[in-house]
Amino acid sequence: MERYNDIEGNRGALKTTSRSSGNKRWTSTESRFFIRFMASQVEQGLKVDKSFKPQAIHGAIRAMKDTFGVIVTEANVSNHLRTIRRRWAKIKKLKEMSGMGWDDNLKMIVMGEAEYIEYIKIHSQDEPYLNKPIEDYDLIETICGNDQASGQYSMMSGSRIGTQMDYNSDQDVSPHAQRLDDMSFGETNGYSNASPFSQPNTSKPMSATSPTQKKKQKGKRKAHISDDSVNNLASTIRDGFASVKSSRSVSFARDLQDECMNLKQYGYSIEQALMAYEYLMADDVQARTFFGMCEEFRQVWASKFFSTIGRDL
Repeated sequence: MERYNDIEGNRGALKTTSRSSGNKRWTSTESRFFIRFMASQVEQGLKVDKSFKPQAIHGAIRAMKDTFGVIVTEANVSNHLRTIRRRWAKIKKLKEMSGMGWDDNLKMIVMGEAEYIEYIKIHSQDEPYLNKPIEDYDLIETICGNDQASGQYSMMSGSRIGTQMDYNSDQDVSPHAQRLDDMSFGETNGYSNASPFSQPNTSKPMSATSPTQKKKQKGKRKAHISDDSVNNLASTIRDGFASVKSSRSVSFARDLQDECMNLKQYGYSIEQALMAYEYLMADDVQARTFFGMCEEFRQVWASKFFSTIGRDL
């Protein structure tokens, strides 16, 4: 009897440790992959208005496991979509503020240097969005925007809809909400820690012999058949994600070369200009940030860069 109790106790412990709390800390690499994957789901018509179809959510879960070996739940996916949605709300709010400019080529909210310094003193949480290119801006807009896919990929109006992202886009975003450590799913709706797919269905029930139900059952079988398609898509995103740094065009390299050559007007040598050029060519984010800097910022950047290089030599 004691042995039986021990076994049951161990089983209970296993169940407890395997249950997801709904919280997940996403690394920047995981988050960027997730954004690319969900944007691809929008392009395939698996989102209507602010809702993703269940197969998009399940596809993301499989893709995260196949790519990173990480097990995420429907709640984790829903929570991170909320985080991305809040990030988009913050970007939209800043773009619409008086005194803000927008560089569509660099995807950057532009603010004057003096105004920027004063603003950041009070609103330090907005620093990641100002005077620097916004990473994955177009993809985030695809995920959070209200545009609907059309053509052969558009969803049928009677299809079941999955994760909801029904938020007021004008709401403020606290510094806590911008972290990659998402809130618990239960903190954001009235269903506690329930899965987004366990919410009560308010649609009218259909009879067991309904033709629509038969079509839905066939659709479920097709969803299983399309697993290979999801895996292929995840593989394509992985390959593209890994090759971002090698996808630079010749024109980009020449433009960066010209900008680095301008460092000579600050008193730096041709060798130092080449050193800066090689460094920026190896880092996409740094290169785009450098392009977006005003002249005063570049002087400060060059001074810090070459003093750091001097210490490393």
